[in-house]
Amino acid sequence: MAKFPTYEGMVKKVAEEALDGYIYKGKTLREWVDVLAQTQWIPVETALPEETVIVLVYAERNAYGDNGKYRKKVIDIGWQVDGHWHIDGCNGVVGIAWMQLPPPYQSENPTGAEGSEE
Repeated sequence: MAKFPTYEGMVKKVAEEALDGYIYKGKTLREWVDVLAQTQWIPVETALPEETVIVLVYAERNAYGDNGKYRKKVIDIGWQVDGHWHIDGCNGVVGIAWMQLPPPYQSENPTGAEGSEE
């Protein structure tokens, strides 16, 4: 006797087909899910980026020197080595979370001649 698929099995199959079959701006839904997963803040308690890899950092820094009375939260580009954050122009930086940088912008017009007339 033939075995009928379960409801959960059918839903999973439809979802898999949608992830790979629907394309938006040249990427499948599965590829967009991967992009979104790379653009989430990762708390430093969970993981640190590879050393010297440049990442987007959500940090807290002491705005008035080392007195610790006023702290300012900032988002900047930086990296870490041995757990010590290096962010341009910042002293007393404490990294709170980080995320990988997105890929660089690529123009749809690779010649850079947007709007020019031939």
